[in-house]
Amino acid sequence: MRFGSMLATLRRRRRLSQMALADIAGVSQRHISFLESGRAQPGRTALTKLGAVLAPDYAARNALFAAAGFGPPCPAFDWDGPAFASARAVIARALARHAPYPGLVMDRAGVVLSTNPGVDRALTWAFEGGPGAADPWAAVAGPDGRPNLYDLTLHDGGLWRCLVNPEAVIPHCLRRLRTAADLDPAAAAVLRRLRGTEAARRFGDAPEPPTSALASVVPEVYRVRGETLRLVSMVAGFGSPEDVTAQTLQIELFYPEDAASRALLERLAAETAGTPDHDHPAG
Repeated sequence: MRFGSMLATLRRRRRLSQMALADIAGVSQRHISFLESGRAQPGRTALTKLGAVLAPDYAARNALFAAAGFGPPCPAFDWDGPAFASARAVIARALARHAPYPGLVMDRAGVVLSTNPGVDRALTWAFEGGPGAADPWAAVAGPDGRPNLYDLTLHDGGLWRCLVNPEAVIPHCLRRLRTAADLDPAAAAVLRRLRGTEAARRFGDAPEPPTSALASVVPEVYRVRGETLRLVSMVAGFGSPEDVTAQTLQIELFYPEDAASRALLERLAAETAGTPDHDHPAG
């Protein structure tokens, strides 16, 4: 996308007129008009002001700078690199302390970077006797071979087939992916790939339930071999990120919604008590 089109798209997404953006960013409305039409190119000073208003997301800001021909202003450290070691350690502690319940960390495109053993236990329970029984992660890998939460949920052999309430869960999943796709080309590619799945076709455009039926949180309700597992999830991130990776990581912790689900997860943990109980990368 050329710079002018990207600038206009970001401005409209924030529901700002050119004049309102000019007032907030301290850049003239005439210059913004010229930038959007392609009659002018931005300098770094104007670009920095516009990016601070329109692209608080670091990845989007880097994309805006790249479209204007500048290098990225925000660093993006590798998950496995030394610069991210302290952040990885914090995440590892959070996942370990969440045991025996499932917890994972993923990037904005859904690529799973690390899990605790509760995730493997839940997947083994869900896929037992099915095509993913021998290696649950192989059953949920994306085309690049890396496990992906959206593939896990939506691909044609995925966990959605175990859901009692797919009409409630899948629209939430797709809305989350669409939001990510607006900011991240990798997430947009995942959305394009999964849009044609049976789950997305059947439930992706499900109407909102009537207001009287809304609950504060939609649980994921799975039923496998006569057992029911009800989970609710909380998504967390870093409060003071300084690079793209830290800003876009999502730590998702799953909690049992009722006593029966808690007992099921604790039983699965007890049955595998002899296996190492530590965080591990899922890729």
